Amino acid sequence: MDLLNTEYSDRTESRTGGAMVKTGWHPADIRAEILKKGHTWKSLAEQRGLPVYIFRNASPNGNRRGQEAIAAELGVPLWELWPDSWRSPLTQ
Repeated sequence: MDLLNTEYSDRTESRTGGAMVKTGWHPADIRAEILKKGHTWKSLAEQRGLPVYIFRNASPNGNRRGQEAIAAELGVPLWELWPDSWRSPLTQ
């Protein structure tokens, strides 16, 4: 087995067939990190003054205000969480 050609993945990039593809965080990982910080979607919504449904749709096609609040709470840039939806200022 060639270890250099095995599938590699982490939260921001994956290697499949030799091509690097931006994948972002899985929604379950985002939720887990929010829970680790002692929040639920409801408590985060109340803290930010936003409706809770905005956070339940934490996906690449989710609500911008919800994504910004989640990124701020986690201390992670938007483009690392959802690279298909957001670009790093360094790559623009």
